Amino acid sequence: MIRITYLLLQEQAQSNKIDVKSFYIRRILRIWPHFIVCLSLGFLVYPIVAKHILRITFGLYCLHIIAIIFVDNLFSLLSINNYSVSILIFKPISSFILALMLGWASYQYLELPFLLLKNKFRKVRLINK
Repeated sequence: MIRITYLLLQEQAQSNKIDVKSFYIRRILRIWPHFIVCLSLGFLVYPIVAKHILRITFGLYCLHIIAIIFVDNLFSLLSINNYSVSILIFKPISSFILALMLGWASYQYLELPFLLLKNKFRKVRLINK
C-alpha cells in the first residue's frame, strides 16, 4: 500500500496532478496477468485435486493448527527464525504439507473405518401397521 501511495505522490510531484484513469489502467495491467494465471490454475488443478482434498477436509480443519504449531516450534528449535524470503515461504508450505499429511492420516485411520461401518447399519426397514 505504501508503494502505491508513493507512486501517486511521485506522479503528483512530477506533473502537479494525478491522472486517476491511467493510474487504474496501470494497476489493472499489473494485477490482471497474475489474476488470470491464478484463475486458470484454479480451474485446471481444482478438478484433479478436489476429489482427494475434499475427503480430508474435516481432518484438515481439525488438525491444521497442530501442523502450524509443530512447524513453528521446529523452526524455533533449529534456530531458523530469521525473516528471509525463503523462511517466509518455506514455513507456510511445510505447515500446509504437514497439515495435508495429518488430514490424510486422520481420514485413513479414524474416519474411513467408521464410514465403512455405516454401510452395515444403513438399511432400516419400516413396518407399516
